[in-house]
Amino acid sequence: MHKMMSKSRFSWQMQRTSTGAVCKRRHPAQRDHRPLSERQAQQCYVYLLVHKDEPRFKIGVSNQPLMRAQSLPESGQIHLENSLQALFPSRVRAHQVERGLHRLLDGLRLNVVAEDGGAWGGGTEWFAIEGMSYAVNILQNTPLTDNGDGLVTLSHLITEEQAQEESKRPCPRQRRMRREFDAAQANLAHMNQIVKTLRRLNDELTITWRKAERGSKPKEGASEKVKVLLTVVHGELVCLHGIKDMWEPEVLSIRYQMCDSMFWMFETGKVRADQRKHSWLKRIQFDWKDKSTLLLCVEDRSVLQALPGGRAMLRLWDSLWAS
Repeated sequence: MHKMMSKSRFSWQMQRTSTGAVCKRRHPAQRDHRPLSERQAQQCYVYLLVHKDEPRFKIGVSNQPLMRAQSLPESGQIHLENSLQALFPSRVRAHQVERGLHRLLDGLRLNVVAEDGGAWGGGTEWFAIEGMSYAVNILQNTPLTDNGDGLVTLSHLITEEQAQEESKRPCPRQRRMRREFDAAQANLAHMNQIVKTLRRLNDELTITWRKAERGSKPKEGASEKVKVLLTVVHGELVCLHGIKDMWEPEVLSIRYQMCDSMFWMFETGKVRADQRKHSWLKRIQFDWKDKSTLLLCVEDRSVLQALPGGRAMLRLWDSLWAS
C-alpha cells in the first residue's frame, strides 16, 4: 500500500526516528572563511521560516535569512511574507537564543532526513506549526544581550509589497520560454530577409539547389581543398553561378552578404554567449572547378529544425526552390 504524496515534494512525520521529510539537498552551503572571532562578533538573525503547504516551520540562525531561505531544497515552499526574523548584536547571542528555542519546543520537533535516509543539514530544526506562537512570544520577550539590555524586534523577511514583486518575477521556465519566443521572432524576420535577398539576387544570376552527396574517397596526394570537397556530408547545396563576376554597385553589397558567415547566423535562445548563435550553413566557398560559382553548404535539417522557429524557417527556405 502506498500513501498519497504531500502537496509539496516532501513529506513529514512527527517522530524522532530516521523516517521523516524526504528532502534532497540541491547545493552545498558556501563556507565563510573569515576568522572565528570576527564571525561571532557580527550581527546575526534568528529566523522562523514558515512552510507554505505543510504545518511546520524552521528555527535557525543566519546573517542573511532571506538568502538562507532561498538556498533550502524546498525554497519554493517557504512562505516568505509570513516568515519572521529577529536581529541580535552577535552570532554568539543568536546561537544562544536558537538553542533555547530548540529546547523549549523539543516536544514539537520534526525530524527531516535525506532521500536515502541519511542525516540532512538543518533537518532537526523543523517544528510543528503549533509551536510558532510560542516561538514568537519567547523571542519578543528575549533580551538582546546577556546583560538583559533591550528587547528583540521581530520583522518579516519580506513585506507584502516585496512578496507581490517577487511573485511577478518570471521563473526560470518562463524566462526560457521568453528567450525562445524572442529568438523565434528574430529568426523568422532574419529568414525573411535572406529569402528576399536570394530572390533579388536571382534576378541577376542563376541560383540552383541540390542535395549534397558524399564524394568518393580522395586519392593519395590530393590537395586539402579537393579532400574537403570530396568529403561533403549529406545535406543541401546551394550554388550561386557567376557571382564572382558581379561588380555592379547595386548588387555588390548582396554579394558580400552571401560570403559573410554572420549573415547566416540565427538565434538559439541559449543563455551562454558562446551558444547564442548557430549558422544556417556548414561551409561557404567557391567551387574549385568553377571559380565563379559560390557554394553554400546547408546545415543538416534536424539541426535547423531544433532552432527557435526552425519549422517555419524551413518552410520559408523550401518556398525558394521549385519541386
